[in-house]
Amino acid sequence: MAPPARPEIVIGLDVGKSSHWACVVTREGELLASKPVLNRENAIDGLYAQYPGALVVVDQKRNIGALVLARAHAHGNPCAYLPGYAEKQARGMFPGTAKTDAIDAEVIARTALGVPRALRPAPEEPEGTASLRILSSQREFASSARTRAKNRLRATLLEADPALEGAVDPSSRWQ
Repeated sequence: MAPPARPEIVIGLDVGKSSHWACVVTREGELLASKPVLNRENAIDGLYAQYPGALVVVDQKRNIGALVLARAHAHGNPCAYLPGYAEKQARGMFPGTAKTDAIDAEVIARTALGVPRALRPAPEEPEGTASLRILSSQREFASSARTRAKNRLRATLLEADPALEGAVDPSSRWQ
């Protein structure tokens, strides 16, 4: 579901491990709320119930942001993601230099209103996609670890005896 260009209400969420900071802003720029929300289903559902149909924008769509997005999709809210580099650029347009959860959430919400092109879609993932992504990530990690081990062995053999390193070729034997 693509987010509307100028939604009535935007909920900007700076996601965290145990709690998130929510900033709710209207299309006209009025700040409706700026408060912490526990990273629990009932607390997140309570926020979405107060602002039905609001565009939900997060700064992290996986890991600690997954529950927020899953609950938003369950409520039928449109969802988007503001990448870190876009958030960092947008922060420069706001007064103050302090980096707090409240400021981050407001930057996310106001950027969603003012610069909707900066947003990326955060569609609901089909069941099993997250599991497949995790398995793929683990496979990539294991492959990288194997390559590092081969390179470390090769370097050690080269230091100890270059002729031995030439005779023992780990790259072709350990497939």
